[in-house]
Amino acid sequence: MIDLHCHLLPGVDDGAKDLEESLAMARLAVNDGIRAIVATPHVRNGLYHHTREELEERFIRLKEYLQVQGLPLTLYLGADIHLSPGLIQHLERQELPSINNRRYLLLELPSFALPSALQEILFKLRAKGFIPVVTHPERNGAIQKNPEQAVELSRFGALFQVTAMSLTGEFGGKVRDCAAALLEKGLVQVLATDAHSPRNRPPFLAAGVRAAEKLIGKEAALRLVTDHPERILAGAPWPDQEFQKKPESSRLKKLPFFARLLR
Repeated sequence: MIDLHCHLLPGVDDGAKDLEESLAMARLAVNDGIRAIVATPHVRNGLYHHTREELEERFIRLKEYLQVQGLPLTLYLGADIHLSPGLIQHLERQELPSINNRRYLLLELPSFALPSALQEILFKLRAKGFIPVVTHPERNGAIQKNPEQAVELSRFGALFQVTAMSLTGEFGGKVRDCAAALLEKGLVQVLATDAHSPRNRPPFLAAGVRAAEKLIGKEAALRLVTDHPERILAGAPWPDQEFQKKPESSRLKKLPFFARLLR
């Protein structure tokens, strides 16, 4: 399995505190069946102000440290990029780490609302050649109240990453139900850990995959942690027909008539 969203990089955000904690998380991930991790520290959220060069330097040190430990784990660098002013300009100037330095990026939205300009931002990102992967939409208050909003965001080019612990219920019933609804609707392309520590939020994917299997079947669930992350790491184009083919689900309201015409 590949974990596309993990706060493994030590001492840069609210994830791993030091190299020892990074090592503990890495060991848990390997034991869970994870073979590759994208280290994705928070950036541009108003709290952490590390430059790309600083993150790359810390990433190299972490990679070398884990190699010395002999763990069968491949590391890549990315970032959990918060929606913020000047985002596209910073990406164009290569000031923010995209996933494996390719066209995909993790994009974190505000917790409670969807900005009015979000669709325009998504459209501009795609026009500039970037493909945004929206992190944990199931934890956004607006999407919880009306999951149909995720359908509209997907039409503007957003992919979606659901957190494994959301599907297994650790974030509560509302989050679990929203995650399940998005998954059944075919809106989710990636399942990741969004791990922050070896204790409270560990890097476990297997349980989330099993929960996903009950909703969409084994093959589709495995693609969320294998084929799809591999494509993202490679920077390969995303076949639109895959993420726009959405099976019907009783968990979501029916699409409006004009929206059904666009399917």
